[in-house]
Amino acid sequence: NLDEFVRIIRASANRNEAKARLMEKFTISERQTNAILDLRLYQLTGMEREKIEEEYAGLMVLIEGFREIIGNESRLLEVIKDELLEMKEAYPSPRRCIITEAEGDIRMEDLIPNDGCVITITKNGFIKRTSVDEYRSQHRGGKGVIGSGQREEDPIDQLFTANAHDTMMFFMDNGRVYVEKVYEVPEGKRDSKGRSIVNLLQMQKGEKVAAMVCVEDFEQPVSLVLCTRKGVVKKTHLSAYRNHRKGGLIGINVDEGDAVLEARKTTGEDHILILTHNGKGLRFHENQLRNQGRVTRGVRGIRLREGDHVESMLVVDDERLLLIAGANGLGIRTEFSAFLPRGG
Repeated sequence: NLDEFVRIIRASANRNEAKARLMEKFTISERQTNAILDLRLYQLTGMEREKIEEEYAGLMVLIEGFREIIGNESRLLEVIKDELLEMKEAYPSPRRCIITEAEGDIRMEDLIPNDGCVITITKNGFIKRTSVDEYRSQHRGGKGVIGSGQREEDPIDQLFTANAHDTMMFFMDNGRVYVEKVYEVPEGKRDSKGRSIVNLLQMQKGEKVAAMVCVEDFEQPVSLVLCTRKGVVKKTHLSAYRNHRKGGLIGINVDEGDAVLEARKTTGEDHILILTHNGKGLRFHENQLRNQGRVTRGVRGIRLREGDHVESMLVVDDERLLLIAGANGLGIRTEFSAFLPRGG
């Protein structure tokens, strides 16, 4: 075909025409065509043609050898063995580092940064995890930013801050408790709707999240105090919840018509304050509550009058002030010391 290549090139007016005619005549690529056009005339002599043919034959033998290696596993292993022996002879010095089996298991926490995040749950049960970097500090008169994708039809019901490696305890209104790592909560943007919490927790029908508590581990020397709408309180050591499971645990036996309202961590030296719908408040030391097992009812924490119910329970911090806001928009700010221990 070399004579035909020369004839087409000599008959062409310029390089581009010769390139087009060669690609039209023969099934060759543009790169091969450019290589042919770049050939010097001395390479068309008999001796040079023999070199090209020998090179072509050598390449075909090499390709056939590669195909044999790829298609034959035993041949492939033999080649690998030979190459490893060659490397062993080329580098005879002993290895300086020691190769051992991995010690310990790789936990999910090792692969996830322990960043701060905000957990929100809406009235309709949509949950999401948002990085604290999504929010910025603003002055007192700032307008704020959108924190939920469904602001009017599905407002936020629960909001909590935690670190990604922390453990979240979800207390249901019927007394059951579900435990999940914070990083397992679906992540979303500030203005996203989130995902239904039933996709995260194996909740029973009709359950609703009443409170959330964040803990680092279950060996901390703290207790959990639960309070119901009808004023029943119960104190349980945190370690009682360490053997948790996906299906949830019983945190408190709730009476018919009652519901869990709050859950708080206490250190053993804290005071508890219970506030009712009619504006009553009761403060007492937590040592008046003994640690009970999980599957118990608890004791009466406050005596309620007819038509009244508990609105909130919190741990007293005498270094801070308490702000109480009413449904009519009126509010009062007072010191915790205004509520005397064991008094109203």
